[in-house]
Amino acid sequence: MEPLEHAADLIERTERVTAGSLAQQLDDDEPPVLIDVRAPEEWRQRRINRAVNFPLSRLDRQLDSLPRGRMVLYCETGYRSSIAASMILRTGLADVSDLVGGLAAWESARLPTSDSP
Repeated sequence: MEPLEHAADLIERTERVTAGSLAQQLDDDEPPVLIDVRAPEEWRQRRINRAVNFPLSRLDRQLDSLPRGRMVLYCETGYRSSIAASMILRTGLADVSDLVGGLAAWESARLPTSDSP
């Protein structure tokens, strides 16, 4: 990262939220839109309640269809969602967060998942 210190225009930071923090945000009067960027098959098997599926593999073609407003992205472990967050931030949408540790962290915190659409 040190060589990039003088190239701030090449660095963009994404807000990251923990499973516990996300659970609290989902209980707010105006919760964020929860976006699962895993493959449709993974989403059908299990997901965080109220999540909508925008697979990373198709995200570049669906950017215009994304809901507006505050959104939190997740995948299984956080790798794909961090890529998706970068893609979305490049469009100018700024209120994007990434779930640290993804669905695995959510389940480790013993938070509820859904197994049907």
